[in-house]
Amino acid sequence: MQGTTGRPKAAMLSHFNLVNNAYLIGSMLGLHEQNDSICLNVPLVHCYGCVGGTLTAAMFGATLVMPSPSFKAKAALEAIAEQRCTFIYGTPTMYIDMIKEQQEGKYDVSSVRKGTTVAFLNL
Repeated sequence: MQGTTGRPKAAMLSHFNLVNNAYLIGSMLGLHEQNDSICLNVPLVHCYGCVGGTLTAAMFGATLVMPSPSFKAKAALEAIAEQRCTFIYGTPTMYIDMIKEQQEGKYDVSSVRKGTTVAFLNL
């Protein structure tokens, strides 16, 4: 929706668009380099979670770990430690919450190679 009063707008996405997007994301992240697992903290209702997360994981054979129905920093860190996740998907706020939760250093996150987020940079 456009704001809260506008008419809903549809974004028409083609099969090629979705598959190509997933392929390029996985290639840029280096998912083809080894057997990876993705800790997917973001919602599936957005392209970031649905295409960037689930479709990319399926295309590259990566394990997809969904720590909880809604984001919880503790659940995410537990999943990363237990499942040995190599990639983390999250928003800046999610990363801040995970860093705060990890302050005591009780979670082994040494398996993580990369993290990704979608946000504007304030330059």
